[in-house]
Amino acid sequence: IFIFFISSAIFISASRLNIIFLISYSFCIITYYKYHPGRYLLAFLPKSSEKNEHSSTCVHTPDGKDVLFKQIAGTFARRIVSYSNVGDHVLSGDQCGIIKFGSRLDIFLPLDADVKVNVGDKVRACVSVIAEI
Repeated sequence: IFIFFISSAIFISASRLNIIFLISYSFCIITYYKYHPGRYLLAFLPKSSEKNEHSSTCVHTPDGKDVLFKQIAGTFARRIVSYSNVGDHVLSGDQCGIIKFGSRLDIFLPLDADVKVNVGDKVRACVSVIAEI
């Protein structure tokens, strides 16, 4: 899994052998969820963010900040699993979803977030800190 980021957005791409687990970093409330049907282009392509099947979830933290993440299906994954329902309270450590094999996760953070990863870093679920908000 490699990291790419622009401004306050972080893009995590998984190889065909990796799985992306979405784990909540703290208590938050799901304020938005939408599933978007689409194609199955290679997930690392820029247009896959709009053209591919994906789900969008926004969470609101107790300190008033919003984080949006998109699970984007790739050529091999073709299946997104999301446990998001608007109004749900998510606890720290709860799994929010999973996506497999050649997929991508886009995370859109507040501008004042302290990003802890660099381009090219490999990250691991429940081990790597992506950012501090």
